[in-house]
Amino acid sequence: MERKIVHKIDVINGLKDLEIEVAKRLDEKGNGAFVSNHEILGCITEEYWELIEAVHNPKLYLKITNDASIKNELLDIAVAAIFGYVCLKADIFNEQNNIQKD
Repeated sequence: MERKIVHKIDVINGLKDLEIEVAKRLDEKGNGAFVSNHEILGCITEEYWELIEAVHNPKLYLKITNDASIKNELLDIAVAAIFGYVCLKADIFNEQNNIQKD
């Protein structure tokens, strides 16, 4: 099977969707940082398992959450990943634990 082309504009539009979703999540859940690498992993893992369920049991999954879809679950993973990345980039864990940098 030949792969179709994903155009740069489609990727940029996907990033805009991610930006909108991140803003919504911050409004809903606040901007409290993750407290550890394990929390980041736990959040992404939970979203990953929801993606697996959406792929393997789409009819059942839609009944449970009403608006679930593979696209939504992928966006949830991306939100968790970018928020975790920002926490690490901002060096939140070292600040919280008073760990000195080398």
